[in-house]
Amino acid sequence: MATHGSGSAFPTAALVCAMRAEATRLGIDPDLGEPDMLAESFAGDLGRAFLNAFRAAGGSTPEGEARGIIHRTNYYDAAMLQAVQSGCTQVLLLGSGLDTRAWRLPLGEGVTVFEVDVACAHEFKRERLAEIEQEQPIRDGTTESHAKKLAHLRGAKCKRVEVDADLSEARWGRLVADAGFDMERPAFILAEGLLMYLPDKDVTEGLFKQVRGLMAPGSWFMGCAFVSGLGCADAADNGVMMKFGCAWTFKFESADEVRDALEATGFGSVTLKQAQIFFDQGAGLVQTSSPGYQYFSARRDTEA
Repeated sequence: MATHGSGSAFPTAALVCAMRAEATRLGIDPDLGEPDMLAESFAGDLGRAFLNAFRAAGGSTPEGEARGIIHRTNYYDAAMLQAVQSGCTQVLLLGSGLDTRAWRLPLGEGVTVFEVDVACAHEFKRERLAEIEQEQPIRDGTTESHAKKLAHLRGAKCKRVEVDADLSEARWGRLVADAGFDMERPAFILAEGLLMYLPDKDVTEGLFKQVRGLMAPGSWFMGCAFVSGLGCADAADNGVMMKFGCAWTFKFESADEVRDALEATGFGSVTLKQAQIFFDQGAGLVQTSSPGYQYFSARRDTEA
């Protein structure tokens, strides 16, 4: 696996899959689309080991992790489907990792999902997909779990396109265009769990500029960012993240700096929202906002 550039983030894709698999096991499913039946297979041994280490170091609980990841999933799922319903026929997932929305959400035949990540991420995902297809039924019939996985894989109607690219390098926008992304058509672009793995502010602002250049009027851009001072952004030197080769490397100084960077690039309708975290104080889960972890949304509404 890559150990530099945006590829260094790949192990966290397996970690997030392990969290999503835990949510499915606990019956904490996304509000929209189908339960994530592929997450367990995608997580693999890497994701489960990462989750166990993360849990041991941070004292998190399975339910807290599940509710936190599903809260984030719900936020972006709702926006993606709203964008598609409003006319976006392209979905561009930056740092797509092991995302399952192409199968899990009702995106329709006219939608193309471009999954952009380093080659090792796509290779890992293809291997897991092949394993699901090749799994042998137990006894004389297919297990319920396997049947649901196959239904997931075979029920998707949208077109899925893989794009090999390191998002910390300047040429990724050209690679996306070469893969068939149409800059004349509106798109929903998502950078979920990506920016904190980019090298610095210059690279991040460069990514914003490339995203803006790809966006036709009517396009959406959403993602998340760490900021200094409070919340999980203060754990950027977390030993577990470093152990798995994916320490966080970038955070903004404030939420205002996130907004300023987006607006300076030419985005309009910029909004920020604090992420929600769930933790156990001994008397059940407590939900609270995390000022150090911001969700952002921006639009391109005009030709300018």
